[in-house]
Amino acid sequence: MKKATVFIKGGFGNQLFQLCLANYLKESGFKVKINTDLFKELKLDTPRELVLPLNNFNLKEQNLLSKVKFNYFLKLNSSNTINKSVLKGFFSSYKFTKDTEDILNQNKNLFSLSHSPMCEMLWRQYNLWNDDHEFAKYDLSKVKDLKSKYLKEFIFNFYKNLTDKKILFDTKLSWSNINNIKMYRDIFNDKPKIIACVRNVEDIMASYYLHFDKQDRFWDL
Repeated sequence: MKKATVFIKGGFGNQLFQLCLANYLKESGFKVKINTDLFKELKLDTPRELVLPLNNFNLKEQNLLSKVKFNYFLKLNSSNTINKSVLKGFFSSYKFTKDTEDILNQNKNLFSLSHSPMCEMLWRQYNLWNDDHEFAKYDLSKVKDLKSKYLKEFIFNFYKNLTDKKILFDTKLSWSNINNIKMYRDIFNDKPKIIACVRNVEDIMASYYLHFDKQDRFWDL
């Protein structure tokens, strides 16, 4: 049986993605263990901890022996000496990803873009089509129909050249801007699907306080 270790870190939203990955690997035939050591290793302004019990997902914490073996193979896998030797073939079938921001792309059915320029490019194109002065000589009703068709093709062609996967996450924060949501609705005549990972107000305020304190700035509420 294939084995997988999923490292959990971040806030509630990130943890949900990581636990979903663990569940996906489990359903795909992997023997999955969870490692929460990054909560202790990463020195964050706002301390993190596991939000949901692993028992809710029928998952178990990685034991000490398994951690030692994983870290040992991780070092060997990243060794230049090993990669230049005949042992490289042995490690080619193993994938060690202890810490990555690219959690979504570990799912073979998903494609994720973390710093996509699409929202900004689409906004510029959209506003050009809304400039009546540019289309003063044309039937504006026909221009409006053409605008929607053109912008849809513009979006699909952009993503099509990056991936052939049917499920895509564009995690650019600017998509949540109200004007960009209105733009999407105007183009597709439908509401966009936005996943918003919510953070406790207390945690946000604590982060601000620590940043101000590090900079010796006065915190005036």
